[in-house]
Amino acid sequence: MSASFLAMPLEEETRYSGIAFWVMLVLGIGGYFGYRYVLDTYLVMDGEFIRRDVTALDLTEDDLAELEKVTELHNLKMLDLRGTSLTTEQYDWLRAELPDCEIRWMIPFQGKRYHQTDSELTISAITPEEMEQLAYFENLKTIDATAMTDLDMAVALENAYPDVAVSYFIPVGDQLLTKD
Repeated sequence: MSASFLAMPLEEETRYSGIAFWVMLVLGIGGYFGYRYVLDTYLVMDGEFIRRDVTALDLTEDDLAELEKVTELHNLKMLDLRGTSLTTEQYDWLRAELPDCEIRWMIPFQGKRYHQTDSELTISAITPEEMEQLAYFENLKTIDATAMTDLDMAVALENAYPDVAVSYFIPVGDQLLTKD
């Protein structure tokens, strides 16, 4: 076989090049619009696609590495972060960024995590910083501080949260009396 037998006539080669150009152009444009659709419709968090119009999102047990992306979900009404390591600072930031969203989380307090709706706590000591953290408990009604030995902090706790029933002992001589 000679090389001339394998060669395509010039006009036929040009015709196929033109078709290839238009096919590539259509595929490129379609790919671009498909890519834009995905970016406009979905948020990618931790390798998962989340619809941007979602109203409830459960991130329990998530590592929160991409927490800032949650604020791009403008229709969000409920965000569940229980079981995560969310800090009070992160919660405050999210609350400011998503004011119309209910955020469910576990409050870090004295080395443990408590549900935000817990109504009773038992403490044996408290610092001024920890006293501020009690404000995150939405339904706090009772604090059992009978194991506290710092009377001044027990009184300060009672004064800081007048709507919460704080139980503690008052030392009188060699006796301990309840504050009532």
